[in-house]
Amino acid sequence: MKRLVFLGLIIALQIGYGCSKKPPALVVYTTHGKELVQTFVDQFERKNPGVRVEWLDMGSQDALDRIRSERANPQADIWWGAPSPIFMRATKEKLLQPYRPTWASQVDSLYHDPADHWYATFLTPEVIAFNSEKLTRATAPQDWDDLLQPQWKGRIVLRSPLA
Repeated sequence: MKRLVFLGLIIALQIGYGCSKKPPALVVYTTHGKELVQTFVDQFERKNPGVRVEWLDMGSQDALDRIRSERANPQADIWWGAPSPIFMRATKEKLLQPYRPTWASQVDSLYHDPADHWYATFLTPEVIAFNSEKLTRATAPQDWDDLLQPQWKGRIVLRSPLA
C-alpha cells in the first residue's frame, strides 16, 4: 500500500510539473534598479529561453533581512548588489553558498570572498560633490575629514550606506 501511495504521489507530481505552463524561474534579489536589471534580464532570457527571471528590487539591508528571514526556506537563487561589508556579514552568518563564476580570475582578491561566497560586480566611487553656485573649489570640503568641521554641520547630504 505504501508503494502505491508513493507511486501515486510521484505520478501526481510529474503530471503537475508537466502541466505547468510557466518555465522555471530564476529568482533574483537586487539593489541595482529597474533600468539596469531589465537589460541583464532581457539578455539572460534571450540566451536561456527555457528560464524566466523574476527579480525583486530592494535596498541592501532589506535584502539581507529578507535572506535572514528565509534562512530555513530560501526563495532567491541570486543576490545581486550590496556593499561588501553586508556580503561579509551574510557570509559570517552562513547565509551564502560558495559559487565560483567563470570570470572569477578577472576579479582582484580585494573584491571577492576568498571562499567564493561573493564577488563584486561594481565599484561605486565615493565622491564629495558641492554646489558651485554656493562654494568655490577652494572653499569646498577637500576630503572626508573636512566634512567633520563645524561649518558643515547640517549642510551635508549622504546616502544611506545600507541602500
